[in-house]
Amino acid sequence: MGDLSTLLNGNVLAVILCGVVVSVAFAMLLNPVVLRLAVAKKLYDLPGGRRVHTNPTPRIGGVVFGLVVPFVTVLSISTSIKFGITDFNKLLIDEMVQLSLFFCSFELLILLGLFDDLLGINYGLKFFTQAFCAGLIIFSGLSISHLYGFFFIEGLTTPFKELVTVVFIVFCINAINLIDGIDGLAASLSLFALAFYGFMLLYMQEFIYALIAFCTFGTVSVFFFYNVRGFGAKRLKMFMGDTGSLALGFLLAIMSLKILGSSSTSSDSFGGERFIYAVAPILVPSLDVLRVFLYRIFVNRKHPFKPDNSHIHHRCLSYGLSVSKSRRIIVLSSILYAAFNIILIRFLNVNILIALDVLIWFFISYLLNLKRK
Repeated sequence: MGDLSTLLNGNVLAVILCGVVVSVAFAMLLNPVVLRLAVAKKLYDLPGGRRVHTNPTPRIGGVVFGLVVPFVTVLSISTSIKFGITDFNKLLIDEMVQLSLFFCSFELLILLGLFDDLLGINYGLKFFTQAFCAGLIIFSGLSISHLYGFFFIEGLTTPFKELVTVVFIVFCINAINLIDGIDGLAASLSLFALAFYGFMLLYMQEFIYALIAFCTFGTVSVFFFYNVRGFGAKRLKMFMGDTGSLALGFLLAIMSLKILGSSSTSSDSFGGERFIYAVAPILVPSLDVLRVFLYRIFVNRKHPFKPDNSHIHHRCLSYGLSVSKSRRIIVLSSILYAAFNIILIRFLNVNILIALDVLIWFFISYLLNLKRK
């Protein structure tokens, strides 16, 4: 997928930087429009129940992701090819089908989330659609064919690689969706993961997907301020809703798959460490949803998708922390977890390292539960 001379001499960095700037500009233009539309049509997420917010809040901010990310990505690639800035056209020969089905799936999940935010959709239809999108990705030629020793498994063959890929994508989608419980948490965790994946994909010479990661980073960074700070004199906030969280979870899953499956020469240097590099920035939301599912099934004896207050952000709030402090602690935990895994994978077996991750996360959650108000 290109070579380092493409990056250094073909102005790929300039194209990516321009893509980020244009993404930020379009997001700054569209977020107020979507916010005003949501207020005018009263498309609110109402307070009450498990919800932390106290005022009706617009919940369709993720619509901006679906508008900006594909548009700016395609605009950046086509403009650079048209004016001979880069040789992205050579990369597109191999990536066209995969990219087309990726954006089809991305937009389908935007629509699914929008319908869920506005009308409500049962879990059966949501899971079917998520699995269908995962199927499109497999059909495009992208799947998990190697686990690099995780669960003591190396290579995967059909139909196991397709099954594992579907489970992984659906799991990632729901990990981001379910951790979106307080202002800015899903957005800030996604920003960290997008930056990590963006630089990793650049190093691995997956330039088009690096462009997508950084364009999404620019888009989500603008939304973050609308989600946390609010807009205008009244400081009106906006949630990404399922519209945004489903699409972001899917996009992060694909970035992870690209790292797992990259065939570039630069990626060969990672060897067995590649699995950790692929999952490191999404470990915290993944571990949290795993713990919550197990807690609901084996402790509360109820459906794993029946909402409760067992997520890590709920535990932090019940401990007495504010929303902003809870968000900062969880994001810092995500960064430390990623660093911890990237450093220790050089010395530990991947299974021992993942087992440590799980034990530490469950122990921290247990301590928070003991000290709940």
